[in-house]
Amino acid sequence: SSAPTGSCVPRCSSCSPNEEERDVETITHRLTDLRRTVGENDKAVAALQKLVEQEPDNPSVLAALASTLTDLKKYDEAIKYCDDIIKQAPQSTAGYNLRARIKAMKEDVPGAIKDLDEALKINDKDLQALLMRGTLHHLQGNDEQGKADIDKVLRQEPDLPQAIVQRSRIAASKKKWGDAISDLQMVLQTDPTNPEYRILLASYYVGDSRPRKAI
Repeated sequence: SSAPTGSCVPRCSSCSPNEEERDVETITHRLTDLRRTVGENDKAVAALQKLVEQEPDNPSVLAALASTLTDLKKYDEAIKYCDDIIKQAPQSTAGYNLRARIKAMKEDVPGAIKDLDEALKINDKDLQALLMRGTLHHLQGNDEQGKADIDKVLRQEPDLPQAIVQRSRIAASKKKWGDAISDLQMVLQTDPTNPEYRILLASYYVGDSRPRKAI
């Protein structure tokens, strides 16, 4: 897919929250989901900032706040909270992955890739980091590096739709239309009504000089 997006809050894999922290995490995620549902991100930020004051060392709360600030396009402020996550949990990939996603949304692709490199030094099999870095390499025209990362993802998760779609995009950029079409058809077997995938497949048929198949 294109530059990574999404509201999913990454968990800190190196932390072992106690019962009280788990309660705070549960409240945080429910609060964030509720506020987003009704379009009240500003109120969610205020509530999460209060939680940060109460739990300044809880990476999950910091990640929820950074993610919500990102939804409001307050990227620089969100990155500061990601910095705090990394300081608190330097051996977790979560802070690096989230900061990379925000940098990508700021169109700082080199900075995002640098963060993903750091995440993959911690865990060279991190699916989120590999998928994001592969996507960003492709966007920068580094298809060989991009495909290498996507192939690593697919060796772990052969049926992951996002990775298969990204592999199809890389194939299409090289005008390998047969490979690109085959990948999209595979994904559409499990998600036949996805409009993004159907439009993408149509564009591949056009590229392959088969416009009637695109209709």
